[in-house]
Amino acid sequence: MPAVTRSSNLGPMYPGENITFTCSVDKSSGWEYVWYHDGEEIHSSIKTTYNISAIAQSSKGDY
Repeated sequence: MPAVTRSSNLGPMYPGENITFTCSVDKSSGWEYVWYHDGEEIHSSIKTTYNISAIAQSSKGDY
C-alpha cells in the first residue's frame, strides 16, 4: 500500500519556506504519481517527489 510522507519538519510552515512531499512505493512497480491540491490535479510524474518552492497562503490545503 502506498504511503505519503512529508519530508520536512512537523511544525507549522511559513510563507517563503520550501516543502517536499514524497510517496514511497516499490520502485519496480512502474507507477505514475499524480499529485492533487484540494482535489485538483496539479502534477503528474514518474518521480516520487513533489516540491513546492517558497510556499504562499495559496499553498495551504490538502495534498
